[in-house]
Amino acid sequence: MAQGDYTSKSGKIIQIDEGRIREHLGEIVRGSVQETLNALLDAEADRLLQGWSL
Repeated sequence: MAQGDYTSKSGKIIQIDEGRIREHLGEIVRGSVQETLNALLDAEADRLLQGWSL
């Protein structure tokens, strides 16, 4: 089911495009994972370089 039509009590039709929702959520999750991994890598690099003078 890629798209659903739902009618509310007021008679208005709401269309939900599940494909676009999945794509948008995928982008949000991907961005969040990238930010988390970058933060972890930065923290690990900082930990490894502690005590070294550059």
